[in-house]
Parts: sequence; structure tokens; C-alpha cells
Amino acid sequence: MSSQSQKASWNDDEVTALLNHLFEHKTGTDGVGNFKEPVWNSAIPKIAPLLTNGPPKNVKMCQNKWTGVECFFYHHLRHFSSNFFYS
Repeated sequence: MSSQSQKASWNDDEVTALLNHLFEHKTGTDGVGNFKEPVWNSAIPKIAPLLTNGPPKNVKMCQNKWTGVECFFYHHLRHFSSNFFYS
């Protein structure tokens, strides 16, 4: 099975490194919050040494992880703020 078709397995250090990298390159977006291709490509060498399980991460895997994290925080922070301010 190629790494293209294998499911990514992320450890906490990889996720942290990806998020730190994206934060450091937040100016590398297209203006609506989507990171440009060079930002994703430059993330790969940052997280590669942290691999402990699964295939090496590629750009698509990083984009998918970011989408999942972004959705998780959006949902939970929205829920938290609505309970905090309107309870």
C-alpha cells in the first residue's frame, strides 16, 4: 500500500509542530484563511523527524489535519463562548 493511500497516524508532537508552523506562517494565506502551497510544503520537513507511526506525512495529510483541528476548535470555541456569554 502506498503512502498516498495509507491513513495518516498523527502523534501529539507532529500536530504541535504543524500548528506551530502554520502559526509562524499565518501571513502565508490567500486572504481567507487558506494557506498557500509553499506553507504546506515547508511544513513537511518540520514534522518528518517526529514520525513514530504510519506513513510519512504529505501535503494532503497536513491539509486534512488542519481542517480537522480547525473544525474542532471552531465548534468547541463557539459552543464555549455561547455558553459563557449567554448563560
